[in-house]
Amino acid sequence: AIRAASADILSSFEQMQAKNQFAIAQLKDEIRLLHQKIQAGRRPAALNAETWNRQDVDHRIDQMLNQNTSFCLVLIVLRNFKMLASRYSGGVVEEALESLEVRLRDTLGGESMLGRWTSNQFVAILNVSPSNAMAISRDVAQKLMEPYSFKHEGIPCTLVFQVAAGVVDHQAGSDALKFQNKLASLSKALGGGPL
Repeated sequence: AIRAASADILSSFEQMQAKNQFAIAQLKDEIRLLHQKIQAGRRPAALNAETWNRQDVDHRIDQMLNQNTSFCLVLIVLRNFKMLASRYSGGVVEEALESLEVRLRDTLGGESMLGRWTSNQFVAILNVSPSNAMAISRDVAQKLMEPYSFKHEGIPCTLVFQVAAGVVDHQAGSDALKFQNKLASLSKALGGGPL
C-alpha cells in the first residue's frame, strides 16, 4: 500500500511539474507578445509622422530652389553608425533609429520636413533664420546623443549615437548651385561622406 501511494504521489508530482512547465512556457510566450505589442505601440508615433525619403527631399529642395524660396537645411550625421551596425543586429539598430526619428521630430516640432538621405544621414528643412537654424542644430545634436534604451525581443539594449549637425541656408536671390556645393562640403566636414 505504501509503494502504491508513493507511486501515486510521484505520478501526481510529475504531472504537476509538467503542468507548471507548460504554464511557465505559456507565460513567457504571453510576455514576449506583450513586449511586441508595447514596441508596436511606440512605433506608430514615428511611422504616422511622415519621414521623407531621399528622392522626396531632393525633389522638395529643387522646388524651393526653383521658386527662389529662402530656407535652411539642417544636416544630421550619425558618425558611429557603421560601428553600431556591425556590433548590433539589424533589428536593434533599426529600433534605435526609429526612436531617434521620434526624438528628432519632437525636437524640431511639426513645422519641419524631415528626411533620411543615407543610412547615417538625416536632413530637416526649416523655414527659420540661419541663426535660429544654428541654435536648433546644436539642440538637436545634444538631444540625439542621449542614450536610447529599449528592449529588443525581451533583451535590454542601450545605444548611443555620435551625432554631428550643421546648417546650410539658401536666401532668395542667391545661386542654387552654391547651395548644393555648400551642402556637399558640409556633409564631408561632418563625416557623412558624399551625398
